Parts: sequence; structure tokens; C-alpha cells
Amino acid sequence: RKIAFIRGSPDSRPSQEREAGFRRAFEQEGIALEGDMAAGAGWRLEDGYQAMRELLARESRYTAVFAASDLLALGAYQAIREAGLEVGKDISVLGFDNIELAAESLPPLSTVSVRRHEMGDTAARLLFESLDGGRGYPVRIVLPTVLVQRASTVAVPAVKGAATPGVVRKP
Repeated sequence: RKIAFIRGSPDSRPSQEREAGFRRAFEQEGIALEGDMAAGAGWRLEDGYQAMRELLARESRYTAVFAASDLLALGAYQAIREAGLEVGKDISVLGFDNIELAAESLPPLSTVSVRRHEMGDTAARLLFESLDGGRGYPVRIVLPTVLVQRASTVAVPAVKGAATPGVVRKP
């Protein structure tokens, strides 16, 4: 029930938006965040490793961690193993991007899949509209994502009398 967040670069818009979404999900479920449950300062595998080490060194015993990218999540795997914990059993790990390596990792990484082809098509269409003079103002487009559940996440057993946590369902 204690979930941490591994962020990317602090000045990166995707990192900021993913962290904001993480925090918003807690608010929507009426779950209070306990202290600072985020760490991280980059997008490399090593950054995920260092952020997870920092999180594990804190007094709070996290049951899950959501990383702003699959690479950060996979970096966290090593720190979790070094701490004598097992990914998908002692602590759940969720990434973002659904890179090929996510399905090949041990255990396979649960992740939020981004529709890259749709993103590329949309970006190209907007670029051509801009070049043709059809759009002279900024536009914000949000594309849907899909949760891909694999072995790095496990359901938390219900605690008698506890509120039921929010559940993310695959569309």
C-alpha cells in the first residue's frame, strides 16, 4: 500500500507530468501521500538504480514503485536484488513506455504502454499542418495508454477493515 515514484530528469516535462499523474491518482482515490515518496534525477539505467537505493534506505518500507520509464524501472531491479528483496514478490515494480526489454527482463516488467505509432502519426500531421500554415497556435493532445501486466507486479492481499485501493484495469 506504500508506493514510491522514480522520476526522470526534474526539468523534463514527461517526468513532471508522470509524477503529477502519480500524485493525482492518489488524490482521486482519497489516499494520503506519506512524506516524500519520490526519488530520481535522470533517465539512465544507473539513475533508476541510484533512486531505488535511496528509496530503500528510507525508513518507509515501500510495497511498490512506479518508474517514469522502463529503463528506470529496470535499473531499480538491481538495487532491489542487492537489498535481498525479490521483484514481483517483496516489491512490485511498474515502468512506463513498454520498451522491448521490458518483456524480456526477469521477471518481465509490468508497464504502461505508449502508442508510439499513433504518437508519431499525430506529430507528423501537426508538423505538416504547421508547415502549411494551417495551425498558428499551440495544441495539446493526450493519447491513451494501456497497462501491460506482467510478473513484476503482484496484488496486495486485502487487510481486514482497510479501504480498498484503486485498481488499474487494462482497457
